Amino acid sequence: MAKGKNAHKQKVRHPTHVSEDEDLFEVEPLETNPTRVVVRWALGISLVTFLVYLPTVYPNIAGGDATELSFVACRFGTAHPPGYPLWTILSGLFVRLLPVGSAAYRTNVCATVCAALCNGVVFMVVEGATGKIPSAVLASGLWAFGKLVWQYAIQAEVFALNNLLCAVLLYLTGCYEKTRDCRCAYWGAFVIGLGLSNQHTIIFYVIPLLLRVIWASKGELLQAKHIARLVVAGAVGLLPYAYLPLVGGRALPGSWGELTTLDGFRKHLLREEYGTFRLFSGAEPEDTRFLLGLQHYMHSLLEQSRFVGLGLVAIGMLLSGFSSLFVFVVYTVSFHQMANLPIENPLHLGVMARFWLQSHLAALVLLGIGAAEVLKFFEPEPEPVSIGTAGQDGARLRKKDTLVFKGNTRRGPFSDMPCDVRVPEEVGECAPGPCVSIAPLAMQSLEIGVSSGGDEQEPKEAAKRGGTAAAGAIPAEYLKKGNAAEASRRHREALKAAEGTMMGVVVVLIAGHAGLNYSSMDESGNQLFVDYGKSFLDPMPQGARVIVKGDLITNSIRYLQAKNFPDFAFPGTHYHPYEETSFSMKKLLDVNVGDGRGDVFMAGGWHEEDFSHQGHYEHLTYGYADLVVRAGHTLDLRKWSQESKKQLPNFPLPARTFGTERWELVAIKDYFNKGKHEAWALKVLPPFSPIAPVEVGAKEAAREIEDAIGRHPKPVPSFYYRNLGVIYQRIMHSEPTLKTHRALVRAFAGYLQVADPSEEGYGSIQQ
Repeated sequence: MAKGKNAHKQKVRHPTHVSEDEDLFEVEPLETNPTRVVVRWALGISLVTFLVYLPTVYPNIAGGDATELSFVACRFGTAHPPGYPLWTILSGLFVRLLPVGSAAYRTNVCATVCAALCNGVVFMVVEGATGKIPSAVLASGLWAFGKLVWQYAIQAEVFALNNLLCAVLLYLTGCYEKTRDCRCAYWGAFVIGLGLSNQHTIIFYVIPLLLRVIWASKGELLQAKHIARLVVAGAVGLLPYAYLPLVGGRALPGSWGELTTLDGFRKHLLREEYGTFRLFSGAEPEDTRFLLGLQHYMHSLLEQSRFVGLGLVAIGMLLSGFSSLFVFVVYTVSFHQMANLPIENPLHLGVMARFWLQSHLAALVLLGIGAAEVLKFFEPEPEPVSIGTAGQDGARLRKKDTLVFKGNTRRGPFSDMPCDVRVPEEVGECAPGPCVSIAPLAMQSLEIGVSSGGDEQEPKEAAKRGGTAAAGAIPAEYLKKGNAAEASRRHREALKAAEGTMMGVVVVLIAGHAGLNYSSMDESGNQLFVDYGKSFLDPMPQGARVIVKGDLITNSIRYLQAKNFPDFAFPGTHYHPYEETSFSMKKLLDVNVGDGRGDVFMAGGWHEEDFSHQGHYEHLTYGYADLVVRAGHTLDLRKWSQESKKQLPNFPLPARTFGTERWELVAIKDYFNKGKHEAWALKVLPPFSPIAPVEVGAKEAAREIEDAIGRHPKPVPSFYYRNLGVIYQRIMHSEPTLKTHRALVRAFAGYLQVADPSEEGYGSIQQ
């Protein structure tokens, strides 16, 4: 036994033997989860997650922002605000160092690696909060193999990296709460800087966790030396932003922003083009759907946790430490209060859903904590161990004395809970025989002392008083020989068996969870966006120049045409119809149409707020794009219709169906809208003309639209039926047959069945 004035500070572990020659009893503790064991589990979980994800990764561009980010990584350019420099650097390295697949595939794998590592960290966070490996595996499995997490783990988006950094912040916060080691805080500041270099929404994690750490430090981190170190660590984490001005000077085609000036860098960093603290530039900041957004979020959380996990999340909220619950509430409420996307549009709802991942992360940690509490009901109870005998060697235990055991319990390293054991009432002062029975087996370390009358004393003071045990030691004669060691062994074996059973159940649940989602998450054969982009570019004549609007078409052809951007002549510094030094669409077309350098095409239509082209320029449908011609341009309709038809897209569509929130459905709808003559028919038969010559192609147009209705994924947009009815109405003027009349009635009946009276354009022709 340790001697001297500091003896009471020594903590005792419980070995397997009791020696009659020693005055210290020791009992072997329950097997805990040393750091090396936890790390091995985390690495194993990350590896398994990666191996499940990898066969499902997009083989090429994945639509939306993922396509742009792949393009930017290929050229080491700059992405849309705020630039995402950390992701660009990391994914750019994958493009150059990973020797397999397309360039876009390599950026997709970069996200997969981040997502797999994130799952390992989620395991460590939950294990650290509970000490229970089965509950940590359950939480990490439900997290990793939920559809929303999986979807953004297999494409080149910034969210997998963002999830990883958020999980690391939760882990470092837990480490600091346990150890009060300032190095955890320094590393946390560094990760905060990295997180802000990737995705600004991490600020809703930073604020609550920062407040928690400051509170836990009891003012220590507010000292000048610590503040200076934290600032330096955070600044180092922000260094990826130096990438933006460095590459901005290269002025690469397709890159965003003017980053070589301080004002341009500030605008890009603060996302002023979209609106700082706004998701959507097309709505006012206060135009939010707070309650509707929360409703959709809760449904997503139910799906992520397989509908049974919400109860565990609620239990975790009641039992968790402050950090996870505070983060969940702050992020979820703050984000939905600021999100101004018009989520009545399914595609916008899908865009918004990406930002729920951080809420899901905190929720799944809470779920793990709740699961650990539930699993306790299936653990065997430890056997009591007699540790004291009053009346020997002068020790005295009185009726109101309390034996105080302080140490880390099996609740895990994030807990430090004292365990108080009172002397039984039937034991009187100086009574001989066993006086206290406890079950210390669930403790990792103990400090033992005695308090009198319910007032806890320091162990040292209790020892002076002649209490039952000095700190860190209990006389060997107070222990029934063999009782503790044998009980400890039996309890360990029972716990191992119970944990093995629970782990088996958890593995089955997670395997089922992943299996149910696997087929819908398998994008390994999804080449839709590559085919979409190629079908746009391939029909273009040599030297054609294209003005594009819209993420899908812009990013697809930008990636495929990365090394060949034909020159435009720009009559000003930037496009804006009403600002000084800018240019309108008319001015842009004036210096490019008919200049001898190639035809000018447009995709995505005219800008809604720029009317300068009216009366000067018109569109002629040309496959996915429109050929720009001067107003009054003479046209041979028959020749044009035959030529235009050759440019229509014709590539195999996926056999599977996609949700209305997916970019794939946008591409498929575009395929049918353009590829099946809907636009062509309306151009040939202008709605303002009551009679048009049928021989131009009205019958053929009607057949093509009927074919499109038959092949279009359900539900078919109402304007297909409406425009088909208009075409048959036009045919009726020259061929008023019963067959044509029935086709006309059938078309408008279909329109009335699927049309929403509140939709824009109800009762009119789709232009």
